[in-house]
Parts: sequence; structure tokens; C-alpha cells
Amino acid sequence: MPAIEIRLILAALATWRLTYMLTEELGPFDVFKRIRDKVGVHYLRDDSWPDTNLGRVFSCCKCMSMWTGAVFGLLALSPLWWLTVPFALSAPVVFIRDRWGYPPAGD
Repeated sequence: MPAIEIRLILAALATWRLTYMLTEELGPFDVFKRIRDKVGVHYLRDDSWPDTNLGRVFSCCKCMSMWTGAVFGLLALSPLWWLTVPFALSAPVVFIRDRWGYPPAGD
């Protein structure tokens, strides 16, 4: 498999992982939750939509994946592509754990 294809696969996995972290997880010291709170994402029981554009992006996995995909796509084509590797390696682990392992417990 050519190197560019490997880089794009890593970028795709990294995109999924970072998108999931930014839109769903709390993160260490609630860092991702704090980011979402700052941009206007507040998960309410009435399913209200954030009132800021950035808040809408951070509350929508599909929207966020477009932006993170753009960043990792550019990184995959540059000498900085190795920045995608930790996210890409984490993605299958999280997927397997969530799919076949224990249910998420307030990540």
C-alpha cells in the first residue's frame, strides 16, 4: 500500500477519534466538556439546539468531522502527518471498547 494511502487511513481514524472526543467525551479534567460549554453547547433535557454557530458545530458529530477531517487531511499530506498517529491508534481501541467491551462510564 502506498504511503499516501496509509496516511489517509490514519487521517480518517484520527478524524473519527478527535471528533468523538470533542463532541462526546468529558476528557481529562473535563477539558472537552469545558470547551463545549465555552462555545455554547449545553446538553439540556429539552433537546434544544445551541444558539451559536460554533456551538452547533461542537454538538454535531457530522459537522465536527468535516472540520477535523480537513485539518487531518492537510496534515496527512504534509511532513507533520505524524500528529495524526496517536489519534488514529486510539480510534480502534475506543471503537472496540464501546462496541464489544464495557459500556462507556462517563468518559
